[in-house]
Amino acid sequence: MMLNVLSWKEALKQGFEPRLYRYATGDIPLGNVEALLDFKMWAQKVMGIGCYFTELRTGRKFILTVYCQPSGVYRLSSHPTDFSSCSIATVYQLFISLHKSGRIIFSLQ
Repeated sequence: MMLNVLSWKEALKQGFEPRLYRYATGDIPLGNVEALLDFKMWAQKVMGIGCYFTELRTGRKFILTVYCQPSGVYRLSSHPTDFSSCSIATVYQLFISLHKSGRIIFSLQ
């Protein structure tokens, strides 16, 4: 499958508005969340992919980051999905929680 991760410029050109999506810990829904993956962009400051989701129940827009694994694959340790090529415009079942360090962690259900 081909990579389908956008740059900032490409995302804007395709009509996406990344500024509408929240990334602060208090703005991210916790628990079991059904969310549509709207689009993905390369992270600016880390080796990661910003996944731009819309929670189906509330319409809340938020960003979760998937980091590059040592193997070079962008996936969560608990799931085989490669986020550099996974489907967009698809609903994902997420489990989002707060790590004891205070950062957001998530998994696919």
